[in-house]
Amino acid sequence: MSEKTANGDHNVPVELWKHPNASSTQLYAFQQHVNKKHNIQTADYEQLWQWSVDHPAAFWEEIWYWTGMKAKKPYDSVGI
Repeated sequence: MSEKTANGDHNVPVELWKHPNASSTQLYAFQQHVNKKHNIQTADYEQLWQWSVDHPAAFWEEIWYWTGMKAKKPYDSVGI
């Protein structure tokens, strides 16, 4: 969803909802875990997303263990 600006631009995003206590969410806890384990400082969702794009194997390994993924065989590596 976007909002029309005075100059007619429709590409300005509109925030529809914001969690009242973002630091209580699983996403926040995951972000803090990744920050600590990988010695990085992602401050928001966009920075965490960028880290996931820049380090896909590390990201998916973290997702595997964080979510408690159940599979036929244990995690080994990410094929990229």
